[in-house]
Amino acid sequence: MNEVTLPLVTNEAEIQAYYENVSEEVGLFQLESQPLGDYTYYRWKAQMKENVAFEGRMDIPSLRLYFVTKTDKGIQIEIDKRIATAKAGTHNIFFGREECLGKDFLHKDDTIEVITVAISAEKFAQIAATYPETFMPWYERYERNGNFMLSPEHSLPTTFAIQTALCQLQQATLLGKAARPYADLKIQELLVLQLQQYEQQQSQPHQYC
Repeated sequence: MNEVTLPLVTNEAEIQAYYENVSEEVGLFQLESQPLGDYTYYRWKAQMKENVAFEGRMDIPSLRLYFVTKTDKGIQIEIDKRIATAKAGTHNIFFGREECLGKDFLHKDDTIEVITVAISAEKFAQIAATYPETFMPWYERYERNGNFMLSPEHSLPTTFAIQTALCQLQQATLLGKAARPYADLKIQELLVLQLQQYEQQQSQPHQYC
């Protein structure tokens, strides 16, 4: 497997350069980024020519909602030595409070598309203070535990409600002056839906055959 080491990323502006040093021999990569008020929206696409393990460090205090919309062979994401598997039509959240080491394992002859929404730590604190019953327990865990994944073993299936909100978010820029408040509402809706789905899954009794 090819191994590619990427530079330390310390702010959203450096994300665009994250893959610029990647050799075209291992795949074709495209990253579209778009600021949406206090958030940053990314659409990342790749067509892999080889099996590759990307390794890099990130030090951006933030939440990163990510949605895997396309992959035939799946993606393995390792953060601070914990691996989560992501398939097409799944989602997860990375809570990043301090510098972390991450690895992405991508497969030869796979076509991949991932959408990520970055929420700054400051914005997360503001959201938690505005809606404490919904978000404050998660913010307190974020402050206490540092880096962690919402669903650490595997990503969660993207529901129809999440898919609808994500599609609506993609149209936010067409609203002109209303784009920023609309994006704010849709991103908070996505965050609520993701957290709610995880909490419901945890509360359901496990059944064994």
